[in-house]
Amino acid sequence: MPGRRTNLALLAMLALALITGGLAFAAGTGWGRPAVIAHAVTGFALVLLSPWKLPIARRGLRRRRGGRAASLALTLLVMVTVVTGVLQATGGALTLGPVTTMQVHVGAALLAVPLALFHLVRRPVRPRRPDLD
Repeated sequence: MPGRRTNLALLAMLALALITGGLAFAAGTGWGRPAVIAHAVTGFALVLLSPWKLPIARRGLRRRRGGRAASLALTLLVMVTVVTGVLQATGGALTLGPVTTMQVHVGAALLAVPLALFHLVRRPVRPRRPDLD
């Protein structure tokens, strides 16, 4: 998958993960189950897209331009978000003193939002008509 399409797919999945996570958080249990399932699917889609993002990230790290620290922080926060989401979903939830796995999951995701927006502004990807094929 070319770099531009990978980045657009990741952007779409991040947006969907944020929306479905917000819906799941607002709905709670019971009727919020479809939102939770959609949130899990988008989370796994992010993981499945990561092998295509790796060469793009490596190429970007070789270039000397601003925003590198923010991009690396974004990567770390997304990784923490995914790992804690999987732990929560599989019953491996932990508590670190007064902080739960779900709180770390939500906190890392919310901290990643401004970094993702900064990353998007610094490295814009414009969709093109052939991307829809």
